[in-house]
Amino acid sequence: VKFTDISNIPLSPNYNGDSTYMENWNWDFGCGHYSDLSNPDHTYITNTGNETSYIPKLIIRTNLGCEDSTYFNKITVHPRPIAIIYPRTPTNISFGKYIFNGTSSTTSLGFPASIENFDYYWYVEDGGNFDTIPESLINPQEDSTFYQYQSLSDPNGRNYQVFLIVTDGMCSSKDSIIHFVNYYSGLLVPNSFAPNTNTGQSSVFLPKGKSLTDYHLQIFDKFGSLLWESTLLDGTGKPLEYWDGTSKGVALPQGTYIWKIQAKFSNGEIWEGMNGKKSGAVYLIR
Repeated sequence: VKFTDISNIPLSPNYNGDSTYMENWNWDFGCGHYSDLSNPDHTYITNTGNETSYIPKLIIRTNLGCEDSTYFNKITVHPRPIAIIYPRTPTNISFGKYIFNGTSSTTSLGFPASIENFDYYWYVEDGGNFDTIPESLINPQEDSTFYQYQSLSDPNGRNYQVFLIVTDGMCSSKDSIIHFVNYYSGLLVPNSFAPNTNTGQSSVFLPKGKSLTDYHLQIFDKFGSLLWESTLLDGTGKPLEYWDGTSKGVALPQGTYIWKIQAKFSNGEIWEGMNGKKSGAVYLIR
């Protein structure tokens, strides 16, 4: 804070011409510090990281011993927040859903930046845009938050940015991270396979998908008899079991068979099927 003395010496009608001028300044900054300069600067700090107010006082004396004093309106010092996202790699609690943690954020004196004194605003890159959590800045979010990403069009994943702004309405601080998101909620179903003539993926019937939480695949013959089914998923929500073209250990003949799938992704989205159909044909080649 820069203090400026604008005091003056009003001359009375009985002034006899003696030289009079300001000779002494005594600034009391209200925090236990003082100055005898006419226009001093002083740096205030907060008390234990909380909003703190000070009332400075000025006492002036002339060379003839005349004295006057004045108080100022209070000077309020707000602790500066330091936004910190920790850990730098957010916690993935399910497919594409993360916890962003800002509880390590502090004030400029190293005390916790509590949600009672500071507001937390999260900005999460998702697709080509940034989502604000919450959508309205009227209601600030807590110092940690959950976020469910949209399904990526690229099953290989990509890097996304996350920003945290901590503010008390006057002072603010920003932190950001870049983290890798590998959330793909697609499910593709092959239309043929050849157990006897090929090896690898084309030799079995295995739908390709990720981030599934519910999954039920059934295989029927043309008469509607159930031949095989599976509900198993691995740790990434990927279908785990494949159909090898057999039923109860017996190889089935070449021909068309019917698959039926009921599935749901981790974000609660129901799989709508291939081209809008949750059942279809697969051709078994012998």
